[in-house]
Amino acid sequence: MLVGYSTGAFPELRENFSLVIPHAKSLSHQAIELNASSFQRLENLSSYLHDAPESLGGFEYISVHAPATSADWEVTMQQLSDVAAQSILFHADTLPPRSLLLELGARAAIENMDHLKTDGRTLKEMSIILDQFPDAQIVIDVAHAHQVDSSDHLLRGLVSSFSDRIAHYHLSKLNSQAWHLPLNQQDLQWLETLPIRNAPWIWEACPAVSNQFLVSYLKQLQQEPLAANNI
Repeated sequence: MLVGYSTGAFPELRENFSLVIPHAKSLSHQAIELNASSFQRLENLSSYLHDAPESLGGFEYISVHAPATSADWEVTMQQLSDVAAQSILFHADTLPPRSLLLELGARAAIENMDHLKTDGRTLKEMSIILDQFPDAQIVIDVAHAHQVDSSDHLLRGLVSSFSDRIAHYHLSKLNSQAWHLPLNQQDLQWLETLPIRNAPWIWEACPAVSNQFLVSYLKQLQQEPLAANNI
C-alpha cells in the first residue's frame, strides 16, 4: 500500500509547485497527487513541469487532480495528458465532454462526491457514471462517502463494487461545508476498520499527529491483516 500527499494538503505552498512537490516528497516519496483543481493552478503546474520534469522522479504513483471547469476542455485535457501521471482525477458531477474523457482510457479516474454535490454521491449514481466510461478508474474519497452515509455501508459498497478499478483513496475528514480537515489519532483508528488497503492512500489534509507517529502507524497497519468482518 503506497501512501502520499495531495499538494493541496499544504495551503501555504500549494500554489507554488517548485516548493510544494519537494515538500510532499520529503514526507513520502511513494505517491503524490498534483492538485491542479483550478485553471490557474493547472497553468502553473504545466509551466513548472515543462522546466523541471525531473521533479516527479522517484514517485511510484502519481495522480493529477483536474480542474472542475474549463473554458476550453480540449486544451485542458491536453495539458493534463502531458503530465506523467498514472491517473487523472475528475469530479463525478463536473465531468468534461464524454468523448474527451473516453480518450484517456484507464488514466481517467472519477471521484465520488460529498452530500452538497448534485451527482456522484451514492453507489447508484457512481455506477451509472462509471458504466459510461468502462475503462475509467474510481477515486474513493473516504470522507465524502462517510459524510453521505456515516454507517460506512456506502464506502464498503463502493470498495466491493469497484475493487478492480480503484485508482487510490482520498483521506481526510470534512466539515459541514465539505472542506477537508486533518484526521486525528482517533480518526486513524477508525481507518483501521475499513477495507481500504488495496490501493494507494492520498492524504488531502495532513494528519494531526506527529510524523513519527504517522510513520509508525502506517508501518504497523501494513503488517496487520484486515479482520474478516471488515473486508
